[in-house]
Amino acid sequence: MQQAAYSLIPTEQLPEVHLNIGRTLLQAQRDEVRDEAIFDVVGHLNRGAMLIRSRAEKRRSPR
Repeated sequence: MQQAAYSLIPTEQLPEVHLNIGRTLLQAQRDEVRDEAIFDVVGHLNRGAMLIRSRAEKRRSPR
């Protein structure tokens, strides 16, 4: 189901989608939960990293 939905997203929009998912996960999770999901968060943020324009956000983003 997820793969079917994912395949419907135009390729050129994927970085933006991943960046939004990463931002949402980063903001929504408590610190103790974030530690467990850090690889998911970082994976999404990395896929959309080229769209991050703010230096402050770049510094705050986990790597």
